[in-house]
Amino acid sequence: CSVLGDCNDSDPSIYPAAGEDSGASCQDGVDNDCDAAVDADDFGCGSTRVCDAGWCFENPLPHGYAHKALWPVGADVWVGGPGVFRGSGAVGAMEFTTGGDNVLVLDLWASPESPDDVWLVGIDGSRYVLGRSSGGAFAFEDAPVPVPAAVFGFSSDDVWVAGQTGAIAHFDGAQWVQRGDFGALNAVHGSAPDDVWFTGTGGELLHWDGATITPFTPDVPGF
Repeated sequence: CSVLGDCNDSDPSIYPAAGEDSGASCQDGVDNDCDAAVDADDFGCGSTRVCDAGWCFENPLPHGYAHKALWPVGADVWVGGPGVFRGSGAVGAMEFTTGGDNVLVLDLWASPESPDDVWLVGIDGSRYVLGRSSGGAFAFEDAPVPVPAAVFGFSSDDVWVAGQTGAIAHFDGAQWVQRGDFGALNAVHGSAPDDVWFTGTGGELLHWDGATITPFTPDVPGF
């Protein structure tokens, strides 16, 4: 099953945000939400273990599960996958703390202003969420775009989120502002607040110049 893709095209009730979090969906022997965890092994059904195809990680911990996102800031590193992990300390002697245990993280970003200011997008049961931690527990809300895939920023009042439906949203410190709909997007990065790039699964390449997002076609044969 693909985290971002429909893992059973023959059954419309099975897809990444379908939810495997209560009642019959936790007892049907089906991976309803395409996260490679079934019933009691799924975080949504109350699992505190990390399991795959009936095998559960015991050692080494936290686990050997696939991670989706990584962001170093200062002497720390944030890692996202099934939950969030923060490593602090010298390489080889890091101590990891966890958070966001019920969320399957799709991407994350930590502000250069503070290693405690961390933003993520992910799947929590049946909904796509935006999560933020300012040094404590993560607080979650509905994602600012449908099917978010990427998050990036420069400060706590300059954050971008892009989604697989093509939607782009920008946080200015007070509110999320929709910046348009384009092709399916899966990455965002930039060198400055007025130099931000987005790319997608269909070859989309977009550029933000501080005022407008413009499709960009490189002078590359076959692009």
